[in-house]
Amino acid sequence: TLVIAHRLSMVRALDRLLVFDRGRVIEEGDHATLIQLDGGIYRRLFERQALGLTKANAA
Repeated sequence: TLVIAHRLSMVRALDRLLVFDRGRVIEEGDHATLIQLDGGIYRRLFERQALGLTKANAA
């Protein structure tokens, strides 16, 4: 199954995630692996979305 999602919370439970940039795979792994990559795009996007959700819930 191929899943394309804008909300990363939708893909956290998947076995394998591929992060694309300009048509190339630049990161690959499960959520736990990708969230640990310092400077990783997945981690940066996940943290940004989590911060946005926190701000939305506080309003």
